[in-house]
Amino acid sequence: MLLIARGVLGFLALFGNFYALHHLPLADATVIFQAVPLAVLPISYFLLQERYTVRQWSYFFLGLAGVALVLYSDISSAPSWLPALVALLSALITALAYTLVRTLSKTENNQVIIFYFAAISTLFSAPPALHTWHTLSWPLIALLLGIGGSATLAQIFLTMAYKAEKAAKVAALNYLAVPLAAFWGLILWHEIPSLNTIIGTAVILLAVLLLHFRA
Repeated sequence: MLLIARGVLGFLALFGNFYALHHLPLADATVIFQAVPLAVLPISYFLLQERYTVRQWSYFFLGLAGVALVLYSDISSAPSWLPALVALLSALITALAYTLVRTLSKTENNQVIIFYFAAISTLFSAPPALHTWHTLSWPLIALLLGIGGSATLAQIFLTMAYKAEKAAKVAALNYLAVPLAAFWGLILWHEIPSLNTIIGTAVILLAVLLLHFRA
């Protein structure tokens, strides 16, 4: 049942990610997704009995402040608050899914965990995909295969990481995706991060550095 629950939660989180990325600037959506470690910490504390120091809790709350800056900016300036809310909800679901990965990794093989996630995501994605299906061009097929391959490698490395380290500490490394997302958003779509995004990113990265070098 835990394998199925992990697969369902992973699909819901992925669906929310795609929706938010479609409606929000890449950097802003990525920053909001970084609420994952903040939610992983209390979830792993209660479900896995993992213990964290007061200093570690303070660093995560510092990261939360950075996420809040970006979240406030998106809700106050966007025509609809729904994309920002979906991004945040997706981060919370992802946190629960990651915690289940750490629990499952104690008894299940990494490939089994990844298989269930991929199989359930495919099963749930098939009906809407078939309903709106249209023929894909070869360049688009190549791009989708590249995305799928990269995502598969990411899942493999992510599962291995959660097996070897505390859930909240592994999830904190996701913060490094923020400057990368800002860079690619600027290069590909000429998205200029807002002041709140820049300040929030700086606060988040500071929290990560403190967590890994001072905790």
